[in-house]
Amino acid sequence: MDLTVVVPAFNERHAIGRCLDGLRRQTPAPLDLIVADDGSTDGTPDEVAARFPGVRVLRLPHRGSAAARIAAIAAARGERIAFLDADCVPDPGWVDAARKGEGIVMGRVRSEPTFRARLVALLDFGEFLGESVLELRNFALLNVAGPAELFRSIPLPDVPHSHDRLWAARLAREGHRIRYEPLQSVLHAPRLDAFWRRRASYARRFIAARRADPALPGGRLLRLGPLAAPLLAGGRLWRDLGRLVRSRRALGIGPGLPVYAAALAGCRAVDMAVFARAALGREGARGRGPGTACP
Repeated sequence: MDLTVVVPAFNERHAIGRCLDGLRRQTPAPLDLIVADDGSTDGTPDEVAARFPGVRVLRLPHRGSAAARIAAIAAARGERIAFLDADCVPDPGWVDAARKGEGIVMGRVRSEPTFRARLVALLDFGEFLGESVLELRNFALLNVAGPAELFRSIPLPDVPHSHDRLWAARLAREGHRIRYEPLQSVLHAPRLDAFWRRRASYARRFIAARRADPALPGGRLLRLGPLAAPLLAGGRLWRDLGRLVRSRRALGIGPGLPVYAAALAGCRAVDMAVFARAALGREGARGRGPGTACP
């Protein structure tokens, strides 16, 4: 069996049906498909078992998405493993691209045509919006595939958050190429409620990841204490604005660039406040939430 597709899920009953329907429509469909349920309380595993009898459901205790993915890696039967988040719908040809890829392949993350969805795409997945193949040093586990043997020999870190960023950094440092392949494309439909609270949470995770691995971009600036806050937030905003200009056509953004630029600045102002509080010892990473990339 050449490919295992892993979909981690925690209380994703509202979204996972679209994801699994998209996988079922693939030609050819994946022969080994695992839903790694992270102790859902909304009936997600029962819904999957009833509607998708060919899917293997791992019913796990609630320990976070890293632990769910680790369990699925151990259970996978394929020579390659492709990770797909429950809030993603694979485009036609996704399985074929994931199956035929060599080494570690990060796929394209398309956005729904709404303001907040586009904003999330720019903030969290701006490296993965383009239409050209290129080399990366980062990936996000919502849409990545690679050799099962490699993923077992260099284990995914079992940490509460940012495990994909830490894992990608270790793989890159050990000489493994990460290739971006736009044909391995998904439509990302994230939850957009509590938008600003989520931005603050992701900022805390950004700091926690760099405390765990100071070699990550911006990690050494943390030595500056509160002075690092405007430097980190400003650097991220500068990168965001570059992404906005480069990706405006891919995202379908017309004349509204100034509005998006202002919203990006607001998001990074939240970052700066969180970074400053963290430097003063008043903030910490909270919870074992989803494995959102922290580029």
